Amino acid sequence: MELVDNAKNLIQSGKSEEALDLLKDEEKSVDILLLQGNAHYNLSQYEDAIEDYTKAIELDKNCAKAYNNRGNSKGCLERYDEAIEDYNKAIELNPKYAEAYFNRGYVKYNLKKMLASISDYNKAIELDPENFMAYNNRGTAKSYLRDYDEALLDFDKSIEINDDHNTYFNRGVTKECLNDYENAIVDYSKALEIKPDDVQILLKKAFVEYRIEDYASAEKDYEKVLELQGESPEALVSLGVVKHKEQKDEEAFQLYSKAIDIDSEYADAYINRSISASKLEKYSIAENDLEKMFSFDIFRNDYLSTYNEIREIVSDRDDEKSKLFLIKVEELAQRIKK
Repeated sequence: MELVDNAKNLIQSGKSEEALDLLKDEEKSVDILLLQGNAHYNLSQYEDAIEDYTKAIELDKNCAKAYNNRGNSKGCLERYDEAIEDYNKAIELNPKYAEAYFNRGYVKYNLKKMLASISDYNKAIELDPENFMAYNNRGTAKSYLRDYDEALLDFDKSIEINDDHNTYFNRGVTKECLNDYENAIVDYSKALEIKPDDVQILLKKAFVEYRIEDYASAEKDYEKVLELQGESPEALVSLGVVKHKEQKDEEAFQLYSKAIDIDSEYADAYINRSISASKLEKYSIAENDLEKMFSFDIFRNDYLSTYNEIREIVSDRDDEKSKLFLIKVEELAQRIKK
């Protein structure tokens, strides 16, 4: 019993490899196999975990926990139908198994079976009313179905039980869907207080700030993203777009160029660099970027909006170089309209 408790403590402390080493020479009882499976699961060794849970089931066909945990491992391998079969069996053996309902709801969500997912979360909450993640996940399913008001109630309840950054993030996304941008930013900011270095949250917050024309805040957040994850083309271009809006086109141009150096096939970098290059009268580069765009699968409206913005930039210029460039822009635009 002491060995089982020691192994449990090691797994809970994130020392799963040490737990496996402790258990390796032990006789394989159901309890030992469950612990081994949990350790393998925590190490993302899902096939090994499945093997352990299957052996536990062979020893005790009524072990609901083994079915539930095996379902979790299969879910991580995207073997969703098999996972549901295991959760079904766990619930058959223990109809009050809240965790199995919760896990089955999560898999059904991944299968885009939202109503069935919500039904499972309802049961999980009925059996375990303090499961904040069940409220959070039910909220995401409702938000997917555009039942935004009900989703917000679930997120509120989840946060009431436990301040979790994921729930603030999901509530922010739902508020964004309702065009409640100011309060979406409040939720993203709260999520970042809990998890300051979460790139996904920073990107969402920066994009909403951009939408409401709070360019200084967006610039700060995109710079933080680059600091955290390195110079990704996506973040470089996003920051470049903000710089362009702030009339800092030389900085924007450099950011787009850096993105192209990293990924020479990144269409958004060429689209946006053509605009900043036009603003800076770097017409040969702008023309080359516009030509390059024809090699990409770009939506027609993206082409046209790019040309329209460049026309607006150049049309008031009277010098010969600008006039010749504008003629070239019109020629290229005709290729899109055909």
